[in-house]
Amino acid sequence: MEYQLGINEPSRGHALHGLLAWQDRCPVESDESSAILSTVIQARSGYPFRLDVQVSYQLDLSGLHTTVTATNTGPGSAPYGAAGHPYLIAGEGRVDDWILELPARKVQQVTADLLVPTGVSDVSDDRRYDFVSPDLSVPQH
Repeated sequence: MEYQLGINEPSRGHALHGLLAWQDRCPVESDESSAILSTVIQARSGYPFRLDVQVSYQLDLSGLHTTVTATNTGPGSAPYGAAGHPYLIAGEGRVDDWILELPARKVQQVTADLLVPTGVSDVSDDRRYDFVSPDLSVPQH
């Protein structure tokens, strides 16, 4: 079976950002270092499935941990995938003055025009994506 979600990035002809984009979430519980939000993805044109979704955020000394749990509450199997787009305030100052350290060894390659995945490569193949160690040689503003 093939499904087509509504196009929400017309310049690329894509249905990007997923089914939870711009959807309200309700708090289930929270405390000083955690929160759980909940929502329901109702069956709709292009995705005729119903999912109950909870997103848990936990902050501790090792960082921010996010867990997404989706429960299919419809009558049949439902295709599903999840990817987060966290937008965090990382600290004071300008982003140009920050140093990024990201211990990723692989990067997803995509086409420049449509962002269609073309494969996975090592970050060492293209140093623009290598943030395993912070590059302190880059001039700071």
